[in-house]
Amino acid sequence: MTPQDLVPYLGAWVLDPAKNDYPGGGVPTAGRYTLTETPEGLHFAMAWTDAEGEAHEMEYTLQLAGRSEVQGAQVELAVEARGGLVTRVYVQDALVAEATRVLDPDGRGLAIGQRSVAEGPTWKRSWYAKAD
Repeated sequence: MTPQDLVPYLGAWVLDPAKNDYPGGGVPTAGRYTLTETPEGLHFAMAWTDAEGEAHEMEYTLQLAGRSEVQGAQVELAVEARGGLVTRVYVQDALVAEATRVLDPDGRGLAIGQRSVAEGPTWKRSWYAKAD
């Protein structure tokens, strides 16, 4: 993967709660997702309000090659033709979670799918619009 592969994903994205699909409920009511390139790799900054109205934030940076340590887990970053920008989370070399980020054809929308392996094949899906 090269920094050029990341360019379409960079920038700020705003959650559209009406387009989300969270089996079992718990759809966030608001959110912002920002991806920036840094000398260390790809920086993720997320802020969201959950279904109960509680605010959350999370930030981390992933190397462009190999695995990065995030909160005691190893996270791998890839750009894949079908899956878009993909992260896979491993604990003791076992896959525990994964997420995909796929751009709309016009590059103005970002569909994010995420799942926990422990919860089975069910994916939570969120949709973000490019912030202007």
